[in-house]
Amino acid sequence: MKVLLTGGCGYIGAHCSHLLAEAGHQVSVIDNLSLGQKNNLLLGEKLYIGDFGDQKFLNEILAEGFDAVLHFAASTDVTEATYEPARYYDNNAFKTRLLVQACIDHGVKNFILSSTCAVYGDGPPDGLVSEHSPLKPVGVYGWSKLFAERLLIDLAAGAELRYSILRYFNVAGKRVGLPFQFVGKDKALIQRCALVSKDPSQTLLVYGDSFDTPDGTAIRDYIHVQDLVEVHGLILDLLAAGHSKELILNVGYGRGFSVREVIACFEQITGRPLAVKVEARRSGEAERVIAITDFLSRTLSWQPRYADLGRIVEDTLA
Repeated sequence: MKVLLTGGCGYIGAHCSHLLAEAGHQVSVIDNLSLGQKNNLLLGEKLYIGDFGDQKFLNEILAEGFDAVLHFAASTDVTEATYEPARYYDNNAFKTRLLVQACIDHGVKNFILSSTCAVYGDGPPDGLVSEHSPLKPVGVYGWSKLFAERLLIDLAAGAELRYSILRYFNVAGKRVGLPFQFVGKDKALIQRCALVSKDPSQTLLVYGDSFDTPDGTAIRDYIHVQDLVEVHGLILDLLAAGHSKELILNVGYGRGFSVREVIACFEQITGRPLAVKVEARRSGEAERVIAITDFLSRTLSWQPRYADLGRIVEDTLA
């Protein structure tokens, strides 16, 4: 299959680029290299350097003909989004509209959108959310991704475009043995823990310890990046086979860990304490969000291979 990935040199995109190329797909990538690295393309994937929101640039690429587009390119910093809302709505929503319409105009049949559990906001008291849970983001980032979802749904409704919206939970880890390099990924908790564990002079900032959770810190569902991208491969096959016009799926493991529990896991594996400083809770941050993954399991008969927090921590450290 001939596939195009936006943001395919970035963290999740690079893992997916490698997986699809390894599976024999003909892979092309659009990336502006603001965070991605061109050396992350390890199997001869074709790279177009530029902004996927540039219509002329995009149309020239799509005119080559693609069976599917996987859309990873986005701005993802929850705190930054609060201070730069215009840029987040532009990058995550309005440019996605241009991309989807261009795909329709050029006869692309299959589309996968990288979305987020942030579209659910806090969710119910237990934090468990299904694909049918109310959509009520608590910050700009979540709203910008929810707008992107809505734009895709509405544009595809009157077109011959099959699509899947994958709502990621907290992605971490790395495929060990591959020389991927990433910029800006150290803002996520598990990556920050790894950096501090390697450098005792650094301090881990914990944003809030007064959440209504057992230890006062926020709870998240962490998923290994390699399991996440394998879901993309399976979804791509389903769409291409005409399985469904639309699929909206949570992609997580269905269990949550608090910030303190993640820190304890690092300390147990490394045998060293982490220096921790508690800061104020960040704007737009949900208290607890955990995936209900029943629909994902039924749809794909999917069994994750790396569903262990210790494995995620070890692979990140490695």
